[in-house]
Amino acid sequence: MKVTAPQDYSHVTPLARPVAAGEEVEVDDVLGEQLIAQGWTATRSRSPRPKPSTEGTPDEAPAEAQTQE
Repeated sequence: MKVTAPQDYSHVTPLARPVAAGEEVEVDDVLGEQLIAQGWTATRSRSPRPKPSTEGTPDEAPAEAQTQE
């Protein structure tokens, strides 16, 4: 889970390092929920949209069927 630090945090003990205001960090779900309860915000994942599949569409015939002699 990714979370974003609020403006007033500078150190997170479980991460054992300072965290800049507005920094996004990857944490496990349990720690993420705890940080959100303390004012952090959940960061949306930026996964690419899946491309539509063209396999198996009814208007496309298999290549072998198109090359009949």
